[in-house]
Amino acid sequence: MITYFHVSKEKFDSGYVITKGFWGKMVREVMRGVDQNCQECLENYNKNKSSFDYEQVFEHVRANEFPNKISRLDCCFVFDNLDSANWFNKEYRENNANIYEVELLNPSDILEMDFKVITDPISYSSHKEVYVNVDRNHIINKIIIEGARKYWSGYMDNKSVKEILVDGDIKLLSKVN
Repeated sequence: MITYFHVSKEKFDSGYVITKGFWGKMVREVMRGVDQNCQECLENYNKNKSSFDYEQVFEHVRANEFPNKISRLDCCFVFDNLDSANWFNKEYRENNANIYEVELLNPSDILEMDFKVITDPISYSSHKEVYVNVDRNHIINKIIIEGARKYWSGYMDNKSVKEILVDGDIKLLSKVN
């Protein structure tokens, strides 16, 4: 049996179930609020602008070119080893998050993807500073679009950090750190 890990800034008790789409719900709420000039949403967007912009581009590419893949906005994220979960916590949560061992609850699909393609798309690109207009009038670098295509095609190499997208809920078994 594979052991899976989930990283979250939220503190949960053992047995808590995180429903798929938890991250996507927040992204959608913030972006809807930005459209409506919600001050709190604008502040949240400005603090996390690159994350929200990346998610929009990745979702746009998935919906249009890889529609049968699980949406990052409608899944749960896990890692299949503690080293990757610790790396993510250090690099993207300032070592301030909780790492939980989790159980996958009847997933209908699982995708193994390379998180490094999201975090370092320039390393994976043949493009330089070429811009295109994608959705919501955001100017997005072609490098990110190419990274999204590599991500959704399942690209992996020896630098990959595998994140697993789960089309299902996850149950927190125990806190690891």
